[in-house]
Amino acid sequence: RIYKPDLEERAVYYNIFSSQIPGNLTPFFWDDSRWQKEVDKLAASQFTHIYFYLWSNEVYFPKSSENFIENNRQLHEHLKNMIDYAHKRGLKVVYGFTPNMIPNDIFNANKVLLQTEGPYSAFPTINPMVTQAFSYNGQTWNGAMDLMRDIYSNQLEWFKNADGFWIWSYDPGGCFSDYCKQHQTEILMNQIKNFTQIIDTKNSSSKIYISTWPIWYLEGLYGLNYRSQFLDSLHSYFSSNINRVTITDSIEIPDSTLALAKQKGFKTNGFIYTLNIENEYPFFSPFMQNFGSAISYGNQMSVNGMHLHTVEAGSKFPTYFFGSRYLFNKSS
Repeated sequence: RIYKPDLEERAVYYNIFSSQIPGNLTPFFWDDSRWQKEVDKLAASQFTHIYFYLWSNEVYFPKSSENFIENNRQLHEHLKNMIDYAHKRGLKVVYGFTPNMIPNDIFNANKVLLQTEGPYSAFPTINPMVTQAFSYNGQTWNGAMDLMRDIYSNQLEWFKNADGFWIWSYDPGGCFSDYCKQHQTEILMNQIKNFTQIIDTKNSSSKIYISTWPIWYLEGLYGLNYRSQFLDSLHSYFSSNINRVTITDSIEIPDSTLALAKQKGFKTNGFIYTLNIENEYPFFSPFMQNFGSAISYGNQMSVNGMHLHTVEAGSKFPTYFFGSRYLFNKSS
């Protein structure tokens, strides 16, 4: 008997934190050997993809005194090597980033000009609509997008061998000043166009992943309704190769963007966040009930894949293994 997986894309998403979590609990401290062991276990569990996300303090940017440090260099070297090893084991890798989140030192030096308004303004996220020039340590950028392109072009060069690139525009990220609130689709599309162009210079055969988490929350918070317009604009931009694009969002929120994105012809991938929320809880918990409800919602939304969230990855592998069985066979 030949078994075909129920979901074509089955991933673990490593949300890599660099502080407050000791030892090997977080992949920030993993060397090549530790990553190879992790990849081997993922391959044996029949996952197809590895996703990873780096925060702004982990960006290895030569023009940031605070970020251009040995710990960040080693992190990038190990992740680059992990991508190559994952390919040898038959897995694909996706790198995630937030375009308007920048190193703290550059942000603090230009905070009055660049700071955003909104629920994520506590992070070093900048207003992407700023066009005035600004400087730091003798370097000048001609507006926010010039800096964003500079930082993440460098990042994308590091990870150009990845199979996909995942643009997270919110949480953190986003801009909700009075002007930004009324131009969300324009802002999102400007970021996607700019960074797709850069991605194409690094790896034109790669896939593009677009996170719409948590537009459902932001629309309610600000009384907006733009997700359909945004998806239509996105579809138009990628119309010649719509299968290149995957929309990601929560599989645990019935009002997420996944169902609408599927209706509009996109591939979709559901995010199971509650398996390892960002509360620094280091111990294993099976969360079997979460898989059952996620699979139920996934069936309703006809998603193409799902990804399991992890922070304290060093102690959570049994959770992924249980999850891998559900993703391979929904009736597990």
